[in-house]
Amino acid sequence: MNISPRLLILAFALLALQVFAEPVGSGVGSFVLRFGYDGGKLEKCPRSGAIQCVLGAVQSKEALLLLGSQSSATCFASTNHGFELDWGSDSLPVTTIDTKDCPEFRFELAVKSKAKIPYRLLKQESLQSPPSEIQREIESTIRSTIPTIESSGFEHPLGLAPVKPKIFRFPSMERDSYIAVFENSETPGDQVHFLYTHRTVKLIHPAASISSIFSLGNKYFIHYKFTCRIGCGDGGDFIVQFPQSGFLVEMSDASMSI
Repeated sequence: MNISPRLLILAFALLALQVFAEPVGSGVGSFVLRFGYDGGKLEKCPRSGAIQCVLGAVQSKEALLLLGSQSSATCFASTNHGFELDWGSDSLPVTTIDTKDCPEFRFELAVKSKAKIPYRLLKQESLQSPPSEIQREIESTIRSTIPTIESSGFEHPLGLAPVKPKIFRFPSMERDSYIAVFENSETPGDQVHFLYTHRTVKLIHPAASISSIFSLGNKYFIHYKFTCRIGCGDGGDFIVQFPQSGFLVEMSDASMSI
């Protein structure tokens, strides 16, 4: 049986996520990624203008709320038709959208919704950090846990640089729960992301970067991007929601990997 290389890459990407819910690709669940390929001119998917593209096969006439990437603005768009693009040795499903109400609107994400949802683009610096002594405790606990996590067999190299991590939490999270972001010493440019709760540590991803932090209604999310800096050729996006306890990977898409 022949298995698509893209599906294999997506499977490896999902193995690197400790999830509490089954993640889905762009357009399958609530979230949709803008198709932002920079490698050449694609007449069917211009980077601006009334007709653009999103990643995935989304049904026609679906209402999308575009989420601003530069500000907390939103704009409604609707899907037109989907088609397959040649993509390496495979094909890539994309869907055209009509953005006539905001043709120059800057967005990377959209959510399926007919109603306007309160949306805020957040800065990491604006989120609550723990006192210094708690930060030291969190850092020490995570560093001491690394040998156990490393033995789990992730594809991306996992190593923590000696610099202090950035630690913060969302208002939705229970007390003594924090997100910790370390620089990855094995693949410079990547970061290692953890959830720390009551002295327990869960790995979110060993080699990703934060694209955006935002809220929708009373829910809080991080949009992560990952690439493979060790020559494996994969890359993609995933969106994590942080409720009161744990975390939920609501979308994980590596379909543009080559």
